[in-house]
Amino acid sequence: MDIRPKTLSIVQMVGYKEEGLVGVLTDEICWDVYALGQDFIEGMLDTVYSDGPVYFKSYPFSDLESVAIFTTFGNKITPTGEEVGPLLFEEKILIESDDFATFLSDNLSEYYEALASKYSGKPLDNLAVYHVLYHPSETSVVVDAYSSWEED
Repeated sequence: MDIRPKTLSIVQMVGYKEEGLVGVLTDEICWDVYALGQDFIEGMLDTVYSDGPVYFKSYPFSDLESVAIFTTFGNKITPTGEEVGPLLFEEKILIESDDFATFLSDNLSEYYEALASKYSGKPLDNLAVYHVLYHPSETSVVVDAYSSWEED
């Protein structure tokens, strides 16, 4: 697996936290998140249109039991500050990752193992991984993965 530095820039990120993925096997989580992300996008179509893939952010080495599932939207969103449910919104996110890799979702465990090996001896609880999911077919989901040291 080729792991190298790369920057992830996300504009108009809208999403939500999903708690229902506890116990999902690592090689199946991308399929589940992709389906949940597509449902989320479809549910928002009356308000905005999506121009981006499905993303999810997780902390695979911590005991957190939720992931943030999100996408990007093409039209400008102006949050009013009113409670609109459990939506997450960020105008812009810039992730400077030393650990970018592209692979099939079946190889997600291999990516996590490479991170664990690279950072052995460091507490990994705050190592977030952003997963960009795209080009699903009947047999695969492609993942662009970026890691980032941060607090949830």
